[in-house]
Amino acid sequence: MDKQEYFKEFMKETIWEYLDKHDFVFEKIKYLSIHGVEVTQSIQYYRAEEHLTDPADRGPSNSLRLVAGKAAWVRVYLRGNPNQVSNVTGTLKLRRQLIYGFYSDVATYSPEAPGFITAEVSPSYATERDNIIATLNFIIPAEEFWGKLQLKIEVTGGTYSDDESVNIDATLKQTMRLAGIMVGYNGDNVAGTTTLTIAAPNLADFQNTSAWMLTTYPLSDATYRVVSTITQTEPLTDPPSCNGCCSPNWSALLADLVAEKVADGSQAGDLYFGLLANGIPMGPIIGCASSAIGSGGNGAEIVMAHEVGHQLGFGHSPCGTPGDVGYPAYEPYDPAGNPTASTGEYGLNIENGNVLSPANHKCYMSYCGPQWMSIYRYSSLIQHPDLHPEYVGIYERWWDDWRMYDPWWWLKNPVAEFEVYYMDVITIIGLFSNNKVNVRTVTRVQTRVDNAGMIRIPMRAELLDEEGEVIASSAVFRYEQKFTGQGCSNVDCNTESDDYVIHASIPNKAPGARLRLVCDEKDKVMWEMEAPNKEPKISRVKASVLKDRLLRVTFMVDHSAKQLDYWVRWSDNKGRTWHPIKAKASLDERSKEGNSFDLPMDSIPSGNVQVQVVVNDGFFTTVSESVSIKAPMQPPAVSLLHPKQDQTLFSKRPMHLRAIINDNVGRHIKFERCIWLLDGKQVAETPDAWITSPAEGEHTCTLIVEVDDQKIKREIEFKTVTLDVRK
Repeated sequence: MDKQEYFKEFMKETIWEYLDKHDFVFEKIKYLSIHGVEVTQSIQYYRAEEHLTDPADRGPSNSLRLVAGKAAWVRVYLRGNPNQVSNVTGTLKLRRQLIYGFYSDVATYSPEAPGFITAEVSPSYATERDNIIATLNFIIPAEEFWGKLQLKIEVTGGTYSDDESVNIDATLKQTMRLAGIMVGYNGDNVAGTTTLTIAAPNLADFQNTSAWMLTTYPLSDATYRVVSTITQTEPLTDPPSCNGCCSPNWSALLADLVAEKVADGSQAGDLYFGLLANGIPMGPIIGCASSAIGSGGNGAEIVMAHEVGHQLGFGHSPCGTPGDVGYPAYEPYDPAGNPTASTGEYGLNIENGNVLSPANHKCYMSYCGPQWMSIYRYSSLIQHPDLHPEYVGIYERWWDDWRMYDPWWWLKNPVAEFEVYYMDVITIIGLFSNNKVNVRTVTRVQTRVDNAGMIRIPMRAELLDEEGEVIASSAVFRYEQKFTGQGCSNVDCNTESDDYVIHASIPNKAPGARLRLVCDEKDKVMWEMEAPNKEPKISRVKASVLKDRLLRVTFMVDHSAKQLDYWVRWSDNKGRTWHPIKAKASLDERSKEGNSFDLPMDSIPSGNVQVQVVVNDGFFTTVSESVSIKAPMQPPAVSLLHPKQDQTLFSKRPMHLRAIINDNVGRHIKFERCIWLLDGKQVAETPDAWITSPAEGEHTCTLIVEVDDQKIKREIEFKTVTLDVRK
């Protein structure tokens, strides 16, 4: 070996020996990189440590649970190094896990308009997070967002590129079941100078009013039905009876709504809501709720979400007033240790891409605004039993299924049978105010008894025989009432009300001779009612369909009660289940010709239907023979959820076209055609579609649905403005 070769070998050995003693990592410089990915359906954690100063408030990125069957936005955050990289675009490949852990390609998505961004070197957290056009955005539509998913993201900018994969669990499906009581009006105007007659809302109105809830709640789906229709006769403009209470007239309405719910059987898992017609005099209180039922105006979307939140067990979020003691302070948006209902994280309106900053947005369960979903409430809604959680798209690997190799598997984890118990009870519903009881409804009915969310009061309900002996008794409960209103900044939500709805359910053991409510203190009788001389009898029941989609029901009643309530109900399965058309209506006048009522048929399905009259005097319940009618075809309930009438949107942004198409009783139906027109030009053919919002100006959005030779048209006006990117 000559000297030159020897020197080469020596240098090789020396260099390798040096490298072995020192750790060197050689990395290729990334001129373009994916800094992070946020997947959201209304609010989400993303790099929480970079903006939330209290570690207790933080969560890992994308750790807020997503639900199946709801559209999701994927925000891709980019970085340029050492300089900006312009015109960056990319693709998102959606893959779904199949059986045994294998993945299958589902779809590939392009970024939403404008479709490209500039990768900045070091933008501030708030500036980037608060600006939807600072990220490359993808939308995964609702019909594809389910199961265990893998998002494979690739971005390119000129000669530079990067990629990243994110795994998402979208196996949780949650469904809200809404049962509506439609409230019309026949009473004085605000000034008391004239009488207003206002028709009750319908199912399409009910669906429309739920739109904000569908956007913000972690919901895969919602079902709807109309329970019954009632008429309010008193204006809802009276002041609250105490600081933090509903007003007496609102409380009375709430009692009547509870009576309708009881007549419906208080169906387990349904969230009941009284939807009030527009034009009913109200204010400053614009909504009232208890654990049993909520109420609010037609089209008051956030009020509905707020009042339904009370039914789900949520108190008010604290914002200048006392509230839920568990609600955290999200520093730096709240003062340290002093919660003011900040949402805690950045929200995203998936309908239009608007970002909602925690610096100025408040939890929708507070009295402050502007309002959005908060981390605290969102987390409470995940796997909430009243949202009927179930799991979809889960495939076990055979070696993870212990039943495959454990011969005693059948002895383990037995499936519990869940049964809902309906009881025959005497239901007493009324108002307690100024130490007096005003009973509004006494009904003998088979219903589900549920005292959850009620507060027991020192009073008992009793059924007595002719000798004055107690046959049956029960405790009396009151509803904890919450309200939504204007000018509520000084409300003390912990105030104990002296004006509230009371509810008792006595076992229906016998007709009895007297009913009474007795205060535990000194056994003071607060209310009592004597049995009538005879049981009511119903005869000559007739039902006929009128031309203006009304059902005329006539019948005779022979009774001796001072006041008699009647229900009219229908069944489309030969009487196995009954549904009220109208419940808790009074027969105050007696007529030899009988009683005649014209009732709306909006909630009755088409075809052969049985109709029945039920009368109740508090001691006897008499059910008439059924009469059959052939209900005509009713138009479907078509609701255009987004865009909204007179809404302002940013131009050249993703825009959701969203509609609900159900039959008149709230069941999903097949339709021949569904088309969307934007300024007269067809842009989509499905109830749920995404387009790019039009250029700045006034626009018309039209939805046309064809079902069973019927053509239903919904049309709204909206406008778009150009976003000033310098802001």
